[in-house]
Parts: sequence; structure tokens; C-alpha cells
Amino acid sequence: MNNQNMNNNIEPNINKPKEGRGKTVVLIIFFIFLFAFVIGLPYIKDYVDNNINKKEGLSPIELRARQIEKEQQKQEQLKKQPKPKEELKELTCTTTVNQEGVYTKTVEEVFTYNSNKQVIKSSKEEHYIFTVLNDLYTNIVNICNQSLELIDKEGFEISCLNNDPDITVGYTYELDTFKPFQASFGFIDSNSKYKDNIDKVKTNLETLGYICN
Repeated sequence: MNNQNMNNNIEPNINKPKEGRGKTVVLIIFFIFLFAFVIGLPYIKDYVDNNINKKEGLSPIELRARQIEKEQQKQEQLKKQPKPKEELKELTCTTTVNQEGVYTKTVEEVFTYNSNKQVIKSSKEEHYIFTVLNDLYTNIVNICNQSLELIDKEGFEISCLNNDPDITVGYTYELDTFKPFQASFGFIDSNSKYKDNIDKVKTNLETLGYICN
């Protein structure tokens, strides 16, 4: 009698499902469906577009023209997106005051370069102080007077400040567009070339006695 009661209290567990197996199967099926949807998304889009084109009665040529138009619109949108600003740095090199006969002269050169140490813009400023207004003084004054003829040169600007007996002549070069040229008072060339290595520029100028920082 006791054995019969003990047997009745033991529940068979042969057919019990393992806990969590159902959830795992559902998750696997979900990820398979999601993966298939992502892979097939371009084809779904093409299918929808084709049905729209068929309803509109577009010919193959018209369809191709529409595709080209959409691609051009996409390219235009990409062009309008703001580009990240490139970090630029400057190197300034100057000479000491040089006494040259009847005048003193100092030169300052500035180089703008990018993160790859490539020079993209430069400028040069020459400052003269005369004690005697000689032929050189006259020539520099002529450069000041004729500088307006150069305002239309691409990638180049010239400025001149004449305050007797001091004269300051400045040159600015956008090196990606600047090209050397012959002016009425002499040949104009830049103090650096586009994408010159800034370390080499510094070394060359320091060899000539410039102080760079």
C-alpha cells in the first residue's frame, strides 16, 4: 500500500519542454528574417520603383533619365554638406635689421601649412627705412605706384605703404592658384611652392639667417 502511494506521488518528466528553448527559436527566426530584410531592401526598393514607373508609363529611356537625375540630386546634396575645417598653422620667419648703405631693411615671411606640413599660402613683407632718397628708393616708390595694375592677378596680392622715409611692400600668395609672371617693374615669383614641406622651408630660411618660430 505504501509503495503504491509513493509511485503515485512521482510525476513523470519525460515530455516536459526545456525552459527557454521556445524563446531561443523565436529569436533565431527573428534575426534570420531581419537579415533577409536588410539584404533584400535594395531589391524591394527597385521593385517598388519599377511598379511606380510602370504605372506612370515611363519608357526605358525616360526611366534611365530619371535615374540619372536622382543620382545628380544625390551628388548635389553631398556637395552642399559642410566639409570639416582643416586645422592650419603658421610659421613666421624674420631677418634682423640689416644696414645696407643708405637704408635699413627687414623682411618677414609667413607660411600657412596644413596638418600634413604642406604649405598652402604664404606672404612676404619688406620694410625699408631710408636715410638718403636714392635710386633704390625711387624704384620702390614706383613699385608702390604701379601695384594697382596687379590687383587682377589670380592668387596674388600686393600692398604698399609709403610714409617717407619708410616704405613697406607686402606680397600675398595663394599658392594653389598663383603663377609667376612678369610685371612692368620686374619678375614676380612666390617665396614658396604649393605643398612645399614646411620643415624644409624653415631649414632653408634659417640657413640664410632668418629667425623662425
